[in-house]
Amino acid sequence: KSINLTSREKLRIKEGIIQWLCQSMRPFSIVNDNGLRDIIQQAVCLGEKHGSIDVNSILPHRTTITEHSKIMANIHRDQLKIHFIELQVFKTLTITP
Repeated sequence: KSINLTSREKLRIKEGIIQWLCQSMRPFSIVNDNGLRDIIQQAVCLGEKHGSIDVNSILPHRTTITEHSKIMANIHRDQLKIHFIELQVFKTLTITP
């Protein structure tokens, strides 16, 4: 749902983003990143469902993300293998350098 933030709330968000970008040396274009927007939207939905939530209970540690990325990579590799096998069976697989 769409709401109208007060100008003070908008200013606070803008200033927080600018501090984050400058302190962490991130490109300004990151605020347009769809992945970041999806994560923020998920957090907003969780807050709507559960009320105020400590951000530390939402964001996992980097080692947790690293380990889960390995699991997801294996799942996607397995799916690609199946897809490539199907293409090979139907003789529609073409690989170019």
